[in-house]
Amino acid sequence: CYASNRRAARGFQIVMGGEGIRLRGNRTLDQEQGAARCLLRELGKQGWEKWSGLRVVDLAVPWQPVLEGGRKVVYLTAESGNELAAVEDGCVYIVGGLVDHKNKKGASFQRASSFGLPTARLPIDQVAELRSRQAGQRCEYDVSTLAVVQILLLFRQHGNWGDAISRCPAMHCAPLRKYVHWREPYDHFNDPDKQGCASRPGKDFNIVPTAPGRQEFAESSRRLQNNQE
Repeated sequence: CYASNRRAARGFQIVMGGEGIRLRGNRTLDQEQGAARCLLRELGKQGWEKWSGLRVVDLAVPWQPVLEGGRKVVYLTAESGNELAAVEDGCVYIVGGLVDHKNKKGASFQRASSFGLPTARLPIDQVAELRSRQAGQRCEYDVSTLAVVQILLLFRQHGNWGDAISRCPAMHCAPLRKYVHWREPYDHFNDPDKQGCASRPGKDFNIVPTAPGRQEFAESSRRLQNNQE
């Protein structure tokens, strides 16, 4: 998420919040407990202390100072009944995917509801269908935190959800790619040999579809090059 945000044309101010997110006093990582200890260990592997532009809020309710300052806060969670219409400047978006695993399904929505926070989900189902690992069952695959952040960044760049979701790199890479089936007009991303599965990115993979009239030109150019060789 940090790397995608750093490279984006219009990045976000990333704030990492939660109780125990900082090592207090002379405490060491081994002295920390529970989720904070696990999170700090994984972040340490990424060298997060050297990340620039990152704010850390060590509070059990890290969005409380934002609410007290009068800013709008939206908790993003797949269980929300509200679709996110747009990415608004000045709004704080909480990405809850860090805890939404199968053994804690819906944890983000429950936490947001307990604090009375407005929630929203990304309109991914307008562009693609996420399919279950087992045929005939409801999809239980979570969109990764990386995919959510990349989609938000791409919406700021392109201004519409179709481009934002279809151009999201995480949607075209494993493991998420295996559960994505693109709807029209993005169905050219689907694998013709594997029903219900997106194409595997390769040498000729292009995340931007070829414009009408350019496909024939590209093919004739390749034939001409092959004949010359």
